[in-house]
Amino acid sequence: MANDGEHGFVDSYGQWALIAGGSNGLGVAFAHAAASRGLNCYLIARSSGLLAKVADEIAARWHVEVRHHALDLSDEGAAQALDKLTDGIDVGLAIVNAGGDTVGTAFLNSELDEWHALNRRNIDTLTGICHIFGQRMVAKGKGGIILVGSDAALGGAGLLSGYTATKAYALNLAESLWAELRPQGVAVNFLII
Repeated sequence: MANDGEHGFVDSYGQWALIAGGSNGLGVAFAHAAASRGLNCYLIARSSGLLAKVADEIAARWHVEVRHHALDLSDEGAAQALDKLTDGIDVGLAIVNAGGDTVGTAFLNSELDEWHALNRRNIDTLTGICHIFGQRMVAKGKGGIILVGSDAALGGAGLLSGYTATKAYALNLAESLWAELRPQGVAVNFLII
């Protein structure tokens, strides 16, 4: 069951948490944490089978509504797809937990298309999520955005050049949005995991 502080949390953020990368690991932990505070959860990841299992688990344990949709965040237009999927839903907390390194080679040893896919997921879709849901949150004067990052944001590393660059982008975007959106009631955090 949700804890006694759930109403304050829902009042502060809204009815729903959107969790990108919600099918395993930290994404599942974020879903449990949000649901335990009374938020309904909308889970996004590539694996529909894992998503369905996690959604059933969250709903049964916390008695909240859980929706899920399989979506590859490296697809062009993924952020716009999320906008349509959540149309009419009061998303008050957006957690971007997808964005691992899918290339893991020396920069010149991978095809340019692979780097573009990494950039679409870790930069383009992340930017779109922040813009779309940031606008929604500012319009109601409350909400929160959490970008899950990595200490890779703090410097370059061999075999991780594209990944470290995208994480540095996410860190700087989060810090900038924290300054811009905080006065409008929206909290923005970057987590180094």
